[in-house]
Amino acid sequence: MKSNIFYLGWLVFAILLQASLMWLAGDVYITGHESDVLHSLQGAILLLESELPHLDFATPLGVLTFAPIAVLLGLGFGYGAAMAYSGVLLAVLFLPALYWVGVTRLSASVRLVWSAVIILLFTASVFGSTDTFNSFSMHYNRWSWAIAFILLTAVTFPNLKSDRELLDGTIVGICLSFLALTKITYFVALAPVILIALVARRQWRTIGTSALVGLVAILVVTIWAGGTSYWFALVEDLNMATSAGFTIRAGGWAQFVSRPDITFALIAMLVGAVLLSRAGETISSVVALALTPAFLFITYYNWGFEPKFLLFLALMMWVSKGNSHTVSIGYSMVMIGFLGPVFINLAISNLRPVAFQRDDFHSVFQEETNGALLFNRDRSYIRSVTVSEQENIDVIEFRNSKMVELNDCAIVSGSWGQSEAIMESLTDLDLNDGSQLLVADAFSDYWMFGNYGRLENGAIWQYGGAQGFENAKIVVVPDCAAKTHVRKAILTNLADAGYGLDLIERTDVAEIYRVIR
Repeated sequence: MKSNIFYLGWLVFAILLQASLMWLAGDVYITGHESDVLHSLQGAILLLESELPHLDFATPLGVLTFAPIAVLLGLGFGYGAAMAYSGVLLAVLFLPALYWVGVTRLSASVRLVWSAVIILLFTASVFGSTDTFNSFSMHYNRWSWAIAFILLTAVTFPNLKSDRELLDGTIVGICLSFLALTKITYFVALAPVILIALVARRQWRTIGTSALVGLVAILVVTIWAGGTSYWFALVEDLNMATSAGFTIRAGGWAQFVSRPDITFALIAMLVGAVLLSRAGETISSVVALALTPAFLFITYYNWGFEPKFLLFLALMMWVSKGNSHTVSIGYSMVMIGFLGPVFINLAISNLRPVAFQRDDFHSVFQEETNGALLFNRDRSYIRSVTVSEQENIDVIEFRNSKMVELNDCAIVSGSWGQSEAIMESLTDLDLNDGSQLLVADAFSDYWMFGNYGRLENGAIWQYGGAQGFENAKIVVVPDCAAKTHVRKAILTNLADAGYGLDLIERTDVAEIYRVIR
């Protein structure tokens, strides 16, 4: 009992520690992936304004990607603070699951480390990697890994303290529902493995309870969204992200699997399954084998691409019993060492703002005074681009015989300064009158900073599809785009749909057109 109370205190302390570091920083400093941060904020702001994902704006991400941020914005948090503390909010909400799964599945020492990793995944200020920048880009991937680790621990290891399958089933159902409503690739990959693990342990009531919780989640979302059209729109958005000129990786699966870290992870999972089997951990061995393709699928389809799943393999090996326990411990240490730099980066991300100089940053939203979102000045205003050595020029012809030439120029840094210059040009041309804008690039966030019309039914992150084209009045074509293939795909789709373009202004950084119908 004392160890359980200590563990609960540890969970509260770990969450408060992360929240305290954020509070000490005051404002929220972003030193990378600025457009991704604004993309997530767009979804949260629109949700707060009662706009529904998939129905009112296109995104392959689920509603829970944005909901925690939207809740905090609604409570009066600044834009930066809402993003930072959203992970803390989730850690608090899942604290009961962390407590229950930890005390019923893991030893006292193991659950301390296990829970610390999960809390880091919830609350860190970087998605992973070993790059020393701070950003809330891909926060939904971190959250999904955190939930996945809770979920997999609950179903892989036997309940050592209790036989409360109804409670286990509730936790499993909530975790699966969260994944489905955040980043559905995690749900698609892990749901079959969860079922295999529960069937292997004959946890029939857990299966039934989790299915019931899932049905309740579907019903609640359907009622909230006003009907089943929400789910059909979600499928359309997923199709948009996977087919509209969008590729996760150049080279596809073959190149992905042949990458050294992924090859290592693949071999490690398979060898781990064999070692678990020899240790007499038959169910864990089967789960490890089933998780191998599931983990590869998740890693392939979620940016960051690090094999964070090896940490769960390390956990499986560490808690295994049998004659080869010493070998299993050693194997676990290798996995931990392999991922050590990534998790150290997560751990120190909320400490970095201590070393930042406020004068090196600027506020993104001028009216913010507390918990402000800050971008690094050099990254915002020192423009860096890459141009293909072949100097490729794509020419797209529109209905009115207007020819738009696209050079192969991609912006690397200075995108905020470029956006500011474009917004100034739109204002000078009196186009800040609410006219709906289609920006031929991956992101279009001008509407957050003035009376620039948001493209209704458009995508908050473009993959090159045609969402919202019918509402566009103005088209902005950056000379150097963040995603040149997206710029080309958008304009090609616009031309193929039979629209024409009339040049309004050619600025230093973009061309601005009026749409001809």
